[in-house]
Amino acid sequence: MVTGTPAARPAAPGLRRTDHAALRLLAALLPAGFRDRQHAEWTGDLLALADSAPQDRRRYLIGAARTLPSLRRLVRHGGAGGTPVALPGGVRDTAARVLLLGLLWPILSWLLWIPARYYGFDIPGRLERGNHEFLIDPKTVWPLDGTPGWLDVIWLVPHLGAIAATFGPFLLTIVALVGGTATALRHGRRPAHLGALALIGLFAAFLGAVLFVMSIAWDLPTSDPILVALGVAAVALGATTRTLRRRARAGLIALGLAIIPLLVSFHTAAGHDMYVWFAD
Repeated sequence: MVTGTPAARPAAPGLRRTDHAALRLLAALLPAGFRDRQHAEWTGDLLALADSAPQDRRRYLIGAARTLPSLRRLVRHGGAGGTPVALPGGVRDTAARVLLLGLLWPILSWLLWIPARYYGFDIPGRLERGNHEFLIDPKTVWPLDGTPGWLDVIWLVPHLGAIAATFGPFLLTIVALVGGTATALRHGRRPAHLGALALIGLFAAFLGAVLFVMSIAWDLPTSDPILVALGVAAVALGATTRTLRRRARAGLIALGLAIIPLLVSFHTAAGHDMYVWFAD
C-alpha cells in the first residue's frame, strides 16, 4: 500500500522543527512505499539524540543523506522488507564501540581469573602460612577445582582472555579483531564500513605481530605503552562520545580505569608474586 507523503506527516513531539523539515525532505527523495518506515526510523534516532549537541544531530542528518542512494537501490532490488541499512556512525562512535566490545572480554577475564582468584582465595596468606615451602597450583583453585572436567572448555575462555590482557600486543590485536567484528555484527554496517573495520582489524593484527617480534627480539617493554594508550582512549571516548548510551559510556570508562591496576601489577612485588602463581 502506498503511504502518505511526508508533507502530510505531523512533526513528532520533541523533534525540532528544523530536524523535522530535514527529515521530510530526505523522506521525499525515497520511494513512496518505503519512505514512511524510513522516516519513522530516522525520527526515532533523532529523538534519541534530542539531548545531544546540535552538531551530533547535523552529523546524523548528513549520514542519513549519504545513505539515500543505497536505500533507493535496496528498494529497487526488492530488499525493502529486509534488515534496514544502518546509518554510518562517526569515527569517534565506531572507535568507542570497538574499544568497548574489544576490551570487555580480556579486561574482565583478567580481573576475575587472576586477581579475584588470587586474593579471593587468600593465596598470599596460604603461601605465607606455609613459609612458601609448597606451591598452590592454580588448577586446584575454584572454578577449576570442584567442577566437572567437561567445563574446562568454558574455563578456557577467561583463561585465554586473561593471558591476552597481560601482554600488550595480544591485547591490541584482540581489541581490534574481536571489537571490530562484534561492532560490525551488532550494528549491521554497510559493506564500506565492514571493509573499513576489516582493514582496521588487519592493521592492528599486523601491528600486534610487529610489536610482539620487537618485544621478543629486542626485549622492548611494549605492553606498558599499549595499555596506557588503550586506557586513555577508553576513558576519553567514554567521556566524550554522546551517541553512546549512558551505560555503554560508563562501561567504557570503567574498562579504561580497570587498566590502571593491570599496569600497576606489572611493577609491584605483589603483582610479580601473583603472576608467578598464575604461571605455575
